[in-house]
Amino acid sequence: MIKIKEILNPINALALGNSFKDEYSFYKYKQEDFTNIKTEKENLLILIMSYRFNLIDMSYLLDINPDNLELLNHFNKVKKDYYNLLSYYEDKYNALSNIAFKDFDKYCYLAKPWVGDK
Repeated sequence: MIKIKEILNPINALALGNSFKDEYSFYKYKQEDFTNIKTEKENLLILIMSYRFNLIDMSYLLDINPDNLELLNHFNKVKKDYYNLLSYYEDKYNALSNIAFKDFDKYCYLAKPWVGDK
């Protein structure tokens, strides 16, 4: 079972291409450099992108571990932070899309029980 301490923070996850410590070792040495960010707008866009990446990774893990309440609580915390960042960016700079970002209102895309569980 994945523990919260094994989930990387969103910026590190985006830089490594993976949200979970010691997984997907292929990406272990392929780090992006986010030190050349010059403006607040660029910084916010990187943060939004990193939180979205982290949420997508966690939603996949929640699909296969729907009973992990610790992970679900962490997912909900990151989701709240993501929507706050998105709202702040859109209030200050403008909308990122003409479609509302409500992708993470539900994490589980498969109905239970699975066919294989019967």
